[in-house]
Amino acid sequence: EIIEPDGIDERWVKIGEEITEILEHKPGELFVRKIIRPKYVLKTDTTEEDTEKSTEKIIIGALPMLPLPRSNAGPSLLAELLIGKYMHHMPFHRQLVIFKQSGVSIPASTVNGWFKGSSDLLRALYHRLRELVMETDYIQVDESSVPVIDNKKQRAAKSYLWVVRSVMDNLMFFHYDQGSRAQRVVIDL
Repeated sequence: EIIEPDGIDERWVKIGEEITEILEHKPGELFVRKIIRPKYVLKTDTTEEDTEKSTEKIIIGALPMLPLPRSNAGPSLLAELLIGKYMHHMPFHRQLVIFKQSGVSIPASTVNGWFKGSSDLLRALYHRLRELVMETDYIQVDESSVPVIDNKKQRAAKSYLWVVRSVMDNLMFFHYDQGSRAQRVVIDL
């Protein structure tokens, strides 16, 4: 994919290019999307008037919006990781083994960083969903126990995850408050 900057004519000379490689995912396939952005500089033999019009001496095409800054993960790969984790119940280490069998080795720490960044991007959607559910006149709330790793005790501890459902709109969200089942959780909620 080649992205040329706007306003290039015969007065500009190509001096190089920026190459950005982004790891993307199609079902059953990982691939690298290569974005090439040529760099141009204004020729030195142009008139002073042309130089004054140009506020920049070197120009380059704009990089398309990417979900995570300074990351080589494309949106399709991030979506696949989250779908694999939450819809198909595949932990990241299992997904990384599958990727490695395809010839792509990704460090677990990198995927964890991608997960944190992706979760931050989805936070606004969670808050909007919560607003929509809580605005309704009739909701159902229930807590379910889930095992949560307690690093201090080196074992799983019983915690509670609250499910809040808008019956009429068929919307729901989950609420976790430090694994507590206390009355204050429901009152605050």
